[in-house]
Amino acid sequence: MIRAELASLIYKATKKSQKKGSLPKVDIPEVVIEHPRRPEHGDYATSLPLKMIASINRALKEAEKPTLS
Repeated sequence: MIRAELASLIYKATKKSQKKGSLPKVDIPEVVIEHPRRPEHGDYATSLPLKMIASINRALKEAEKPTLS
């Protein structure tokens, strides 16, 4: 239950940040909440930022491709 609530809050905050222009508008992948491998890293973790960076980098590479006219 806590994982689902955290995932929902993170998704909503990400969407809100995109609307405000704080984050680029790319598809938001599924928000997966896990326990970190190392307990000193906290109770919960998500790889959402890493997944979003990958999406942003792909979008930038697509935008850089020359178009044939």
